[in-house]
Amino acid sequence: MAIVICAISVTLPIGVSAAIYLNEYAQDNLLTRIIKLSIVNLAGVPSVVYGLFGLGLFVIFLNFGVSILSGALTLSIMELPVIITTARGALNSVPQSFREASLSLGVSRWQTIRHVVLPTRYPG
Repeated sequence: MAIVICAISVTLPIGVSAAIYLNEYAQDNLLTRIIKLSIVNLAGVPSVVYGLFGLGLFVIFLNFGVSILSGALTLSIMELPVIITTARGALNSVPQSFREASLSLGVSRWQTIRHVVLPTRYPG
């Protein structure tokens, strides 16, 4: 249970922040298309590969040992593509007219995201 709580507390802010950046701020160019493709591809990697990666990186290379921290970080890397993809899908479902109405009132882009887009898609 502790591993899951630690993994979610690491993954959720990073994943949602990455989804917000990719959906709201990043321009559609070659680099962002490669990043989006990489995220989708990482979601299809088997969990055994993530486990071996976590063993090599966290246990052996960074000398964390076999611990809750090593397991939580490995699990968070495994969850990250799923959370980013899910959050991007939820953010994409917000109508563009909501953003335009908020921006036309003179609100900044971040305030629009924080007070209009995220509450609308919070259940997603």
